Amino acid sequence: MRQSSPEIHDIITSSADPHNVSPFPSPFPPALMAPATRTALVTGANKGIGLAIVRNIALQYPSSTFSANGTIPLFIYLTARDQGRGEAAIKTLQDDPQLNKAKALAKDGGISTIKYRGLDISKDESIMEMG
Repeated sequence: MRQSSPEIHDIITSSADPHNVSPFPSPFPPALMAPATRTALVTGANKGIGLAIVRNIALQYPSSTFSANGTIPLFIYLTARDQGRGEAAIKTLQDDPQLNKAKALAKDGGISTIKYRGLDISKDESIMEMG
């Protein structure tokens, strides 16, 4: 009778845990197995739907499976063509009562950090600078 092979999640989990021996040990050290941070980039995020997306990512990320139970920090890049509008959007989010109450942002003890990055998706050079 053929033994079933372990699920990939089990392999990664056991490879990252030095106390658990995997049938397929990883050639990479545990530090390389899990990302130190996650990154999200939202275009046109200085207003409207883009701003709402940034806000909701910051609110929902800590309880999502992507955060590994709130242990993996998230950097959210709020992008906009206009620096003044982008920075004003950051200020709006930092002062948001629901984000503050949820302690979603790093400034309040959370695991998400929102930063402004200039980006004009109609210009190739702007896109290349993001890379």
